[in-house]
Amino acid sequence: MMPSLIKLINDDIRTNIEEAAPMGKLENNGPDMDVLDPSIEISGFRTMKRSTAIEFVYRRLDGLAKSLRAAKNDPTQIYTRAKNMRDALDPKTGELYATVQALIDVAEELDALREKGGRRETPIPKQI
Repeated sequence: MMPSLIKLINDDIRTNIEEAAPMGKLENNGPDMDVLDPSIEISGFRTMKRSTAIEFVYRRLDGLAKSLRAAKNDPTQIYTRAKNMRDALDPKTGELYATVQALIDVAEELDALREKGGRRETPIPKQI
């Protein structure tokens, strides 16, 4: 009984730590950073330009929607395609969810840098 309680507590702590950590951050927030299209690190996945992340989200959502729409005519595919969509949107393992959250986290980080001030060749535009 005791080991399962310890496992439960450890899982709860791990979940709380993961939820507190941002999914995305600026790869480089130095003075030479491209403030209009910065490189972002998506926790657990990859690093990419913000415009690429937006394009990834658009294409992935479009593909998921088309897949589910196609399943409408083939009831044997609804379960599999809906499950694929759920997995893509899963907050713990889904790259789509992580990318969307990273876009939000980076916008907040950029806005904090903008409010902090300082001189940059290109000023950071308002994000929020």
